[in-house]
Amino acid sequence: MDELSIGKRAKIIREKNDLSLSQFAETIGLTKSAYVNFEYDRNKRSSSNEPTIKAICMKYGVREEWLRSGSGDMYEDPTGENAAVRLMMEALSGGNSFKKKVLMLLCQLDESEWDKIEAFARMLIEEEGTSE
Repeated sequence: MDELSIGKRAKIIREKNDLSLSQFAETIGLTKSAYVNFEYDRNKRSSSNEPTIKAICMKYGVREEWLRSGSGDMYEDPTGENAAVRLMMEALSGGNSFKKKVLMLLCQLDESEWDKIEAFARMLIEEEGTSE
């Protein structure tokens, strides 16, 4: 565990992404003043920090354990399950209605429909490999 506070670790994330306080706050759905209170560790009740912690981890792919305590790696495995969930959440929360519709339709597929999509994807991959 490191000696940095949760607010200081959040500042590291913000600075790595070259964002101002206002810009970073907006990306996680907070006002600048609410985020400043978080980054400067002014929130005394840890329960009030929970939505902010979750939002930072989801948006920036940061491991929650690292943000809370400094333990382990800063970033989650980019190929892991959490990364897939994060990418889906970003697609669903964005303004692109086509992406939302496609994801919603994919969620409704049964196993045989997934098998057909997999076969189609494998065919495309094979075609791409032979065209080079």
